[in-house]
Amino acid sequence: MAERTWTGGHASNKASSAANWSPNGTPQPGDTLSIDHGTMNVTGNTLNGDVLTMRDNSQINLTNTTGLSIHTYLASQGEVTVNTHGNNHVDVSTAPGRGFGGLVTIHNSGTLTGSIGGYGTNFTLSGGKFQNVNSTAGLDGDHTTINADVIGKGLFHVNSFHAPGGQGKLEFMKSVGPEQTVEMDGGSGYSTLQIDHPNLFKASIDWQSGNNSVIDLNGLRG
Repeated sequence: MAERTWTGGHASNKASSAANWSPNGTPQPGDTLSIDHGTMNVTGNTLNGDVLTMRDNSQINLTNTTGLSIHTYLASQGEVTVNTHGNNHVDVSTAPGRGFGGLVTIHNSGTLTGSIGGYGTNFTLSGGKFQNVNSTAGLDGDHTTINADVIGKGLFHVNSFHAPGGQGKLEFMKSVGPEQTVEMDGGSGYSTLQIDHPNLFKASIDWQSGNNSVIDLNGLRG
């Protein structure tokens, strides 16, 4: 296993090109990879089994990829962008102390399978279908917005842990399938689940938060 840092600028910024990494070399399963700036293009199984750390102002374009884990490490108001095309299986997360109020923006074209979430990072996922496995929202008061149809069987944890007096939030802007579950865990602040189209929300809600959560059924009329 090796540690490699993205330099880019060669072979159309393909992750499979050895010249785009320092030290020079093609990534192998189990490598620890990082991109501090620039754009990376990944196709197929190129980074299968790898962990990639993305920092501020970096972008990754994924086409029919599998087995990649992305960890974001953002300064205050920092942003990373993930563009997905076709069918992709990827997990995107932020570890405690590495979010600092930043934003992860995922533009999805096709079906994205995996999990998103972390501490102190706001997530926005737009377009296509999201086959959620096990995602989180609200930790350290972050907001997660899902502007995609949620399909498959999976779990969303909503918890405002580490946000005293603050609010963690999960918003669904489109449909959510019947095999999804939203677990309202509460936390040190309070958590909000916002459902923009209640008629399209078929998921189960597991209420575990006592009085520290709110469900906002947007658009309902009395």
